[in-house]
Amino acid sequence: MHEVEFAEKEISGSEDKILELMVSMESEEKSLKAAEIDLKAEAAAVEKEKNEARARTAEDEKLLQGLNQKRDGLRAGVSDTNLAHYDRVLRARKFAIAEARDSKCQACFVMIRPQTWQELTTNEQIITCSSCGRILFYDPTHEPALPPDAAPKKKKARATQSENQSENQAEAEPAPESTPAQ
Repeated sequence: MHEVEFAEKEISGSEDKILELMVSMESEEKSLKAAEIDLKAEAAAVEKEKNEARARTAEDEKLLQGLNQKRDGLRAGVSDTNLAHYDRVLRARKFAIAEARDSKCQACFVMIRPQTWQELTTNEQIITCSSCGRILFYDPTHEPALPPDAAPKKKKARATQSENQSENQAEAEPAPESTPAQ
């Protein structure tokens, strides 16, 4: 009898374990189905993003091709020595062109010699920085404007100085003596 009771208890415990496993399996199957649905939604979103990225890449490649053609056309109009200098500086540095402002190269901040600055402000020839080798350009819109009162003050100061000088000269020169007519 004891053996039968022990076997029945063991059978009943095994059946309980089987039922527990079946319940947990059902919940796991539900979560698996939910995960599969989420996976399908994410896969669709990823595929949509991939298609957008492909379209954007195709547009960018077309734009790049157009810009490369434009660049090649512009490069054809520049002399070989200037192109070689540009390419050499571009390989050595991140950019090969720099603005000159306030008599300084804005890339390396080295002062530009006055004669070179004057030549640069005309924008008639290609001028390079003596320090970094970049090609310089001058944009007059970035130069600070002179205050409007500065020029008239100088003129007024000069006029006042010339008046003072003429008064001083008049005081210093003896007045011509008039001789009585004989």
